[in-house]
Amino acid sequence: MASPDAARIASALSDVASRVAAAAAASASSAASPSSLPLSASAAARLPRLVAVSKTKPVEALQAAYEAGHRDFGENYVQVRNEEKGWNLID
Repeated sequence: MASPDAARIASALSDVASRVAAAAAASASSAASPSSLPLSASAAARLPRLVAVSKTKPVEALQAAYEAGHRDFGENYVQVRNEEKGWNLID
């Protein structure tokens, strides 16, 4: 059973992801041509990506986000980034 903190993190992550998706959709619709053509591959590549920043967060919080389905994490400490595969370096 997930802890209350894990449930809170999953809920917050879902909320933020929904807001990012809504903003991206609104931006795309305002920039779209009247013909409403499907998104091209290059346009799809420019869609925002939600990166969870791990700075100062406990491992349990990161694990909860991962277990909630999140896969993009970022770190601004080079030492940590070099130890973890698949993490993004934030300047």
